[in-house]
Amino acid sequence: MVYLVVEADGLAARLLPTPPEKGLTAVEIHPAGDLTLWLAGLGKAGVSHGVDQELLERLARGEQPLDRPLTIARATPPIADGNMEKTYHFEFVATARAAGQDERVDLKRRNFGLDVHEGQLLAEQVDQGKGQAGTDVLGRPLPPPPPADRLVIQTRGEVRETREGNRTCYYAKVNGVLLNGEPGLVHVERELKIAGDVDYSTGDLSTQVPIRIRGSVIQGFAVRSGALVEIGGHVERKALVESRGDIKVGKGAAEEAWLKAEGSLRVGFAHGAILEAGVDVAADSYLHQCRVKARGRILVNAKRGSRSMTGAVVGGELNAIAGMELVSVGSPSTLTTLICGFDAAWRAALAKAESLLREAETDLSRILRRAGVNLLASRPGEAIKALSDPSQRPLVREIAALQMRRKALGSQVGDLKSRPAPEIFDAPIKVTERLIPDVLVVLNACKTIFKVETGPCIIREKDGGVQVSPS
Repeated sequence: MVYLVVEADGLAARLLPTPPEKGLTAVEIHPAGDLTLWLAGLGKAGVSHGVDQELLERLARGEQPLDRPLTIARATPPIADGNMEKTYHFEFVATARAAGQDERVDLKRRNFGLDVHEGQLLAEQVDQGKGQAGTDVLGRPLPPPPPADRLVIQTRGEVRETREGNRTCYYAKVNGVLLNGEPGLVHVERELKIAGDVDYSTGDLSTQVPIRIRGSVIQGFAVRSGALVEIGGHVERKALVESRGDIKVGKGAAEEAWLKAEGSLRVGFAHGAILEAGVDVAADSYLHQCRVKARGRILVNAKRGSRSMTGAVVGGELNAIAGMELVSVGSPSTLTTLICGFDAAWRAALAKAESLLREAETDLSRILRRAGVNLLASRPGEAIKALSDPSQRPLVREIAALQMRRKALGSQVGDLKSRPAPEIFDAPIKVTERLIPDVLVVLNACKTIFKVETGPCIIREKDGGVQVSPS
């Protein structure tokens, strides 16, 4: 007898020359039978698919030895669904988890938030096709196995999809920022919004769209934007915030924080910070030991109804071109400097560059005289011959270095003069409560130090001097 056994998963049916192991069900078939008996045995076992007809006919004719197990039927395996082949035309942010254990990731430079323009292709997805069910030897369907990757690209915000055949393309609908922090997600917004702090979870931020931060900019991190920057919390120590528009900080700027706005800049308060603005700088509370520069005005006014916010300016250096409006200025323990009507940094840079240029020209004239170049007018041949002597090569190199320095300094002076800072000769400093010595006031070409406490007043330049009048 021959024993027909169907595997438990239905993927194959086998003929065994000996009885199967205990627990397996087998159908007995007489090996000397004709084709009808073999088919009847297969039918009794329920085998209806994938039968090896050539092997079956050899068995019926007695041409196939049965001294070993033979596979008489095999299942048709299912075809798996094709993967979703994805191509991203950008990089997702770096994470410590994504990097290898031996690879270090600078999480401050994760490149979170990428600028995109309208119509920019962000990602593509190609569907490799649907799968196909199989059939086991008993005629039952075999479902296709799940593919390795059948997940489709997810989108959010200003993203446009186009489909052509099995290909889907994803484009930016607007000029905006691509939020690349979540793998598999294509997310574009018109502005960058941070729900928490700018820290190691975001890294430094740099984009051309507006940035709105609900929390704070943590110590040492940087935020750069081509538009508005709004910060609900603090700008901590040694943090940097730069904007080609306005900057608004709901709370304070700490020591060594640097805020630079081409538009206006407003903070709740600042302590030891550097504040620069192309228009106005305003503080709702106080400025303590700060360096402040505004091409417009500097405004420090206490919020009404707040006892803790005095509107004081204590220490540091304030420089505004268009004037100042302050509540209380100065402290007996430190010098406070108010510069009004001109850009002190630009004027100092120009004066330094001109001084260095004059020094270089003097040094060059001195060394040329020592080399005898001044004799060129009367005896040019002798002067040229003297400088061409090999022993004069160190002197020639020194002359060349001074000429290059003079040229560089001349370019620097020319560049500064080509973009002069505006000057306002009657820009006023208005103090609404009191001025506490010592306070140094510099108004264009005149300056004075206040040694006596003064009440509400207006300080301005008049007739080449400093005029103080009651406000």
